[in-house]
Amino acid sequence: MKKRILSILLAMCMLMSLLPVAAFAAAYEAPTNVTPAILHDTRDANAGGIADEDLVAADSYKVTCEEPASADIGVNHVIKLVATDLKRHRNGDSPENMGYWAGVAIAAPEGATHMKAVAKLSTESLGTAFESAQVREVTPNITADNKGGFVQYLDVSAEAYKAGVFYVKLQWYTDASTAVANSTATVYKVDFSGVKLAPAAIDKVGFCAVGNDANDEVDAIIKSYGRPSGIANRDSDRNTMYIAMTDLDVSGKTYYTVKITDPDGTVLSTNDKNGNKTLSGTIDCRNYTGTENFSVLRITLNPTNRADNGAYVVTTAGDTTPYVMKAGDYKVELYTSATADGELTKIDTETITLNTVTVKDKAGEVADTIFAAKGGTVKAPAAPAADTGYAFKHWSDGTKTYAPEAAVTVTGNITLTPVFERIVAKSVTATADNATLVATPTTDLTADPVTGKITITGAATTPTGDGTTVTLAITPSVGAVETKTFKLKYENETLSADPVQVTIAGINYTIDVSDIT
Repeated sequence: MKKRILSILLAMCMLMSLLPVAAFAAAYEAPTNVTPAILHDTRDANAGGIADEDLVAADSYKVTCEEPASADIGVNHVIKLVATDLKRHRNGDSPENMGYWAGVAIAAPEGATHMKAVAKLSTESLGTAFESAQVREVTPNITADNKGGFVQYLDVSAEAYKAGVFYVKLQWYTDASTAVANSTATVYKVDFSGVKLAPAAIDKVGFCAVGNDANDEVDAIIKSYGRPSGIANRDSDRNTMYIAMTDLDVSGKTYYTVKITDPDGTVLSTNDKNGNKTLSGTIDCRNYTGTENFSVLRITLNPTNRADNGAYVVTTAGDTTPYVMKAGDYKVELYTSATADGELTKIDTETITLNTVTVKDKAGEVADTIFAAKGGTVKAPAAPAADTGYAFKHWSDGTKTYAPEAAVTVTGNITLTPVFERIVAKSVTATADNATLVATPTTDLTADPVTGKITITGAATTPTGDGTTVTLAITPSVGAVETKTFKLKYENETLSADPVQVTIAGINYTIDVSDIT
């Protein structure tokens, strides 16, 4: 009997030895304090900033916690971070922090105010780094409900993170020196290979008119992407189109081509600075991208100086005549291909509408035509010269008026016409050293000429000798007060004015001697 019992016990021991260790371990319990790190584009909206809810596809940014595989030695939890269509944005205050930022947040337990934490790309260096790490305060407001804890962001497109994983070792503390009771350091493996970047796209198309004017899209392109290499913030000498592309593949396995079609259906081509044809029918943005995952194309639509660098639009192959711009919709298309000469596949299209601002001279003839993007701004011209007796008042588009060089918002094709006004007298005064004078116009101040009556009162009522010097001052409707002098004489019992007419501020003032008393 004893032998039989021993045999049964031995058989049971042998069977149990064949079971995996996990059969005796407690069931895996996933942590509940792990969430995706909050995404936020720190750029302003007018600088290309993307709203938080639009940084990834709706409901795609998530984490799950799983039990480590047997190969994950020393790992306590595997965090899988996933997202779809993650867009390039800025994390932090530095303009250089543009990337595809994502991350994980681990909220601190109740009572924990400090932590000791390190994040590394492999487990080999994790232990040593953790031992030398300093206890620090938890990072505040890392979750949607404003809890503090540990958070780690990374640009998932960076070459250093192409393996798709990193490791975190973390222990909570109640103060700068006391670990949370009954706690040990926890190791997390963060797998972010499930974060998918947004496909290549045309982000913005802007247009900069001659005169350093632009639409909001150009401003946003410059603020978001910086200026294209070697190019001033705005190309103020030429009419230039800016095309900002984002989420480009930097692996070298994808080729990109941009095609621009004008309002008449003509596909634009380009010449280089020497007038040589550079491309056939399309504009190859690979000339501009390098290894960046974004690119800004600058295309000059009508160059004024072919000695400058850049791509210049022409009408036909080999032609060196600048392209003649048109008002209407310009279609910008982005294509990809697997090889440099491969079949093109269209992936995105944007349209920019160009309008004309026609400037007329005082004779009503066309003096200039300015192109501008719809919704953009141009500067009104400087004040034109006016005819004698007239002053420039303002520019008018038929509805609104603009001061010289004021910003004109372009809502469609508009015409700016100069408006002039005749200079008239607002007031007239007369003074003399030896008499009290009153200048009273006997005709309307707006008349030409203005006829005036001079009344002399006081001690010296009779001009003698060289006569009485009278200073006549006119305040014009435009400009400052101006003065002229004349003489009141009494000869042969006759009063006279010398001269009879004076011109002040472009206003002719006639002195009617018959009215002088």
